[in-house]
Amino acid sequence: MMLYSNPLQARALAEHGGLYNSDPATSVSSGPFILKEWRKGDRLIYEANPKYRGTNKPYIQKIINIGASPATMFASYQAGEADFVNGAYLSPADNEIIANDPQLKLESHPHQGDFRTDYLFFDTKNPPFDDLKVRQAFSHVVDRDGLIQSIIKPSQGIPAYSFLMPGFPAANSDGLKEIQRYDPTVAKQLLAEAGYPEGQGFPKVTLWLRNEPPVRQAVAQAIAASIKQNLGIEVEVSNKEFKTFTDALNAKPTQIQFGMVSYGFDFLDPYNMMSVWLSGGRHNWENAEFDAMVKEAAAFTGATDERVAMFQDAERLLVEDVPAVFIYHRTVSDVYKPYLKGTELEPDRNGFAAIHWPGYTNGSMVVGSMYISQDVANANRTIP
Repeated sequence: MMLYSNPLQARALAEHGGLYNSDPATSVSSGPFILKEWRKGDRLIYEANPKYRGTNKPYIQKIINIGASPATMFASYQAGEADFVNGAYLSPADNEIIANDPQLKLESHPHQGDFRTDYLFFDTKNPPFDDLKVRQAFSHVVDRDGLIQSIIKPSQGIPAYSFLMPGFPAANSDGLKEIQRYDPTVAKQLLAEAGYPEGQGFPKVTLWLRNEPPVRQAVAQAIAASIKQNLGIEVEVSNKEFKTFTDALNAKPTQIQFGMVSYGFDFLDPYNMMSVWLSGGRHNWENAEFDAMVKEAAAFTGATDERVAMFQDAERLLVEDVPAVFIYHRTVSDVYKPYLKGTELEPDRNGFAAIHWPGYTNGSMVVGSMYISQDVANANRTIP
């Protein structure tokens, strides 16, 4: 929890107050860069810290953060006025251009962002979703691969069969993939065993969304269509205002029978993500065995691999009991000019070739082995 915290210097804090790091004249850095200039609304300039003695000593000696509006950042990148754009500032239209341009596609680097997972959830205390077989049936009619290819796009997400995204501590997506696999035949059989053959007698349900943009509204509509086609169940999709959704979700008892929402991590530990499903929390699913497993793993101070296995056992129980149907893990695709090099841009064991957690902090975007290669001499750049 402390790994990505920013330290303050007691003397500077006492002499200049809590905003001392906003002024280059009083700023103090214990990291690889120091603040040299801040023209608000225009740009920030960082330079390599000559006094830094840590393990992330940079090759790049100056970073200029342009104070452009997000809407113009990609245009600046295309014009050679920027070397890097964070994927959070790329619009759907920008990503469409990148996906259809062979060179830009090579310069696009997806990564996990905040390890966010989008999922369906149920009111597990009341019919019809108090029946495990009903929830299992719903889990087998979500065509995750089809959704990625047709709606979400590969640069923006990967299929999710569990809660923890590949790359997050204790993630075991390959080991859990079969439990909620896309299999309409199995789904129909399970629904029939639950007493609703071909959807007969099953009530119409409403799928609540939390103020989602068009892309995730389209995902929800596609899932609703698959439920209708494969299970014979009518599903209405309703995109609610954020507060309306949140108040209904947090109400005790919950006011949402069937919903779609996402969650991303707060700190890089399995307990942070898994605690979302503890009894009395965000959802009304309660499982005493799961609660005990997660709390025991969280408190365990022995070998790391043992602790990881404990969390993986807990997540298996979560996936099997289906309080949620996991849809996709969001990815963020940054763009880098091809003359930016370094091991940070080489694929990790999950295939992500980008600066991403847990290898960087918010204050040091370009660290370690990253450098500007001699290829820059042939590039169309207009800034230093």
